[in-house]
Amino acid sequence: DFDESLARLKRFAMSAKRSDATILVTPELFLGGYRTDGVTAIGDLDLVATIARDVEIHLIVGFAEKLSDGVANSAVAIDKYGKILGVYRKCHLFGELENRAFRRGNTISKLFHFDDVRVGILICYDVEFPEAVRTVAMRGADIIFVPTANFHPYDFVNDHLIRVRAFENGIPVVYCNWSKHLFLRL
Repeated sequence: DFDESLARLKRFAMSAKRSDATILVTPELFLGGYRTDGVTAIGDLDLVATIARDVEIHLIVGFAEKLSDGVANSAVAIDKYGKILGVYRKCHLFGELENRAFRRGNTISKLFHFDDVRVGILICYDVEFPEAVRTVAMRGADIIFVPTANFHPYDFVNDHLIRVRAFENGIPVVYCNWSKHLFLRL
């Protein structure tokens, strides 16, 4: 649920900051969890922005965004001052379930600036299209962040394709997947 996701985000942000990280990226649809049935859109990102500002860390957070005609699988970029820089909506929806649950984005990532770093965002399946990564790189991104919810039997994406996309474009690609270990309750 949203409140639990928000609490986890705050814990992760504080832990990342203690480790001297400047940017924290979460998996695809982190706020509320990855679902394709009964998707609940997150309307208010002010609480997420407050975490970024209070912890002083840049955030890229996956969430379900309410649109006038449905819900988008989105990621928000928020700077360490708590300013919402913008939202990227997933352009390449994977399979029948995602296509039924979400509205497709229509623009490959514009760039967001975290201090002097030009950041591009793609979401999951988007990175499997070489043109999408090339577009972000050609726009001048210094790094591309990819929140994802990839699963077996598509491990070759994690193990090989991400490295190839980075190599093809001469740019770091940070791929953040869900992990059952990430959310263990102690």
